[in-house]
This record gives sequence, C-alpha cells and structure tokens, in this order.
Amino acid sequence: MIQNDAGEFFLQQRKSTKKTYPLYWSGAAAGHVASGETYEQAALRELAEELGVSVKLQNIGKQYSKDDKEFVSFFIGKSNGPFKLEEDAIEKAEFFSLERLKNQTTEIKVTSCLQAALLLI
Repeated sequence: MIQNDAGEFFLQQRKSTKKTYPLYWSGAAAGHVASGETYEQAALRELAEELGVSVKLQNIGKQYSKDDKEFVSFFIGKSNGPFKLEEDAIEKAEFFSLERLKNQTTEIKVTSCLQAALLLI
C-alpha cells in the first residue's frame, strides 16, 4: 500500500483483461514472490515495475488468504508520486482516503487482499 502525505492510499483498478479480479480495486503494486526473494524484495520489485518508484516499506502484517490460497504480506510506504503506471496491468489509479474507501467498499469491487489490508490499517 502506498500512502501520500495526506494519509490517502493509492489504489489501482486491475485491467479488464486480468485473469483474476478483473476491474477490481487493489492496493497499488501487488504481486507474487519469485523464487529466492523475500516478501519485502518482491514488494520493492513490484513498486518499481508497476509504479516506477522506490520507497522505504514497513511490514504491517502477514496472513493466509483462503480466497486466493496463498500467503500474503502487507507493506505500507510513503509517496506522493509521480507514478509511472504499468499500463498493461492497470485500468486506472487514484488516491482514496481511508474514510472514502471504507464507505465505498460496498459500491466498488475490491480484492480480498485489499479487504484484508484494510483490517490492518
């Protein structure tokens, strides 16, 4: 999760062509750990690939996702951008206040991982 100076979270809507969670909103720069990587190394790599940024990260928790059948580790980093979006993976992206996000989770589709991250914040 990327948070700006105003405390808003930068979220991305997944492309309609994605195999899983098409057009769902997710925390910016989510991905899978490659062989030999730590969770933090994978998170830093995904930030560079999907947003074009490098920031210091804080691990805020780890859990098993029953929906996705995988272990997930959550990180928060600070950045106001600018971001260089990975256009083949992202439909659109914007900052959401925590209040807006919690109020709109019934109106917008969010990934199970974003739902889990909200419980940690």
